[in-house]
Amino acid sequence: MAIVQIAINGNDCYQLLDNGTVKQYDAPVAYRWKTLDDNIGNAQIVVGDNGVYLRRSSGDGDVFRRDGDSWDHIGHNADKIWASGSNNLYKWSSNTKEIEKYTFSGEQWQVIDKSPLFKDLAVDGDAVYQLRTDGSAWKYDDGWRRLDANGHLSEIAAGGGQLYMRHNNGQIFHYKGTIHWTRIGDNDSHAVQIAASDNGVFKRRQNGGIYKYVSGTSWKKVSGDIANCGITAARYLYRVTTEGTISRFVPNDTIWQMLQPPNGWHATTVPPAEVYDGGYTDASGIWLKIGNGAAGQSHLIKALADAFIQFKVAQGERPFKVAWYKSDTTESINYMKNGTVDACITYNAAAEQLAIDQNIAGSPSYYAFREHFLLVGPPSNPANLDSGESAEKAFQSIYAVAESGKNVKFLSRFDKSATNIKESELWIKIGQAPWAQTKSQWYHENAEYPIQALTTAAKLGEYTLTDWGTYLSVTSDVQKNLTIYKKGTDKDDDPLLMPAHLLVSDESPSAKEFAQWLVSKEGQAVVIGFKKEGQQVYSGAP
Repeated sequence: MAIVQIAINGNDCYQLLDNGTVKQYDAPVAYRWKTLDDNIGNAQIVVGDNGVYLRRSSGDGDVFRRDGDSWDHIGHNADKIWASGSNNLYKWSSNTKEIEKYTFSGEQWQVIDKSPLFKDLAVDGDAVYQLRTDGSAWKYDDGWRRLDANGHLSEIAAGGGQLYMRHNNGQIFHYKGTIHWTRIGDNDSHAVQIAASDNGVFKRRQNGGIYKYVSGTSWKKVSGDIANCGITAARYLYRVTTEGTISRFVPNDTIWQMLQPPNGWHATTVPPAEVYDGGYTDASGIWLKIGNGAAGQSHLIKALADAFIQFKVAQGERPFKVAWYKSDTTESINYMKNGTVDACITYNAAAEQLAIDQNIAGSPSYYAFREHFLLVGPPSNPANLDSGESAEKAFQSIYAVAESGKNVKFLSRFDKSATNIKESELWIKIGQAPWAQTKSQWYHENAEYPIQALTTAAKLGEYTLTDWGTYLSVTSDVQKNLTIYKKGTDKDDDPLLMPAHLLVSDESPSAKEFAQWLVSKEGQAVVIGFKKEGQQVYSGAP
């Protein structure tokens, strides 16, 4: 079932599905909606301060008002309805071309306009505006008064006591009381919708991007989700996606609060790998959930979590817990998408940007620390690697010797992790794809987490790509069976540099607090001071 429309007023939100079901958001319980009606003829819902109204396309275009648990019939012959404020309900008929206003005291409809040029209304409190097919805008004050000089309007939106219009060339204008409107947006042929709220005006573009007006002609992106297909505004801005997600924008916290998850979404049953309490035995529930692979196995996540808990307690917070979910880069982002984690530390810039663009993670990402890839292999070095050569040259040597039939193998984690992605990049750089059909016999696909994969490579005498923290986390017996042939540096152009970024959910204020702490002097001190076997594991963020 697809969402046809949402209607909002204050904190209340309603949705209409394509099977006629009408639902109301049942706050404060997350993701719970109460069904109000399920008539297949339901075509539109609107809401004002004094109630919820419903229009049906079946019958005679009937209009209903919600009364307790039932619907009272209050009108007919409606092709569209609008509601705002405490006493403003309007309907329009394509047959009569009449706009009528409902008088609640007399419970009857009064004609306020009859124009063959009618296109749409925009209502805000007691104000009502009309857009006509000739591109002109009008306001009703016991009569209709034209507001523009030239026409060419494609859309109007009212909210927060203000009126805005979208020109047919995509420019956005603000009505300031004269027929000469103030331009607040440049030409944008990709703008498809505007919406006005108590917190300003927003526009949606064809690519799903949603932007909030800042000043002058400047706009700030607040969502880059390509699935965005509609916006509605009142007290807050709401967005709907083609996946069935409903979210509202909370400007003070600059976050999107999800009211309805995507279609097919189910609450996760994945348990955390570890839970940390900062040393407080009286710590309460889990306040933050972090996804990561290698830094979790090396126990950096534990060090960060404990220090963050202690930092917050020193500021007056009650002791709480932080959970770590073991996950590679791809899993971490998927866990954030389905709500398993609030934040994740990942190692691939392209994957991170895609997560931000799709609104899985908020913008920006936070540079957390620098880890370093290692190319390791058996001490016997059957591929004759030279530690002084480049990473690409080392991969060429492995390929050439392995293809010659000698006993050389390469272990790939083959799991969409950042390590797997980096290894694939290096193979492609030398023009090879050993995983492609017919797969090279020497290419060992082994989908395990970092410590387990490195242990397997050591046991089997195979070359592999790993990271410094993982190497320091395996046993000395495993290390004895490995030689480090290449190690990344902190240079930005080093292909073996492993920059770690923290992605945070827009729906988690606690994740944003953790992000601010992590990039602060206190958080970076934990990163730089983290050691294993007496050796520094990670470099701080540049």
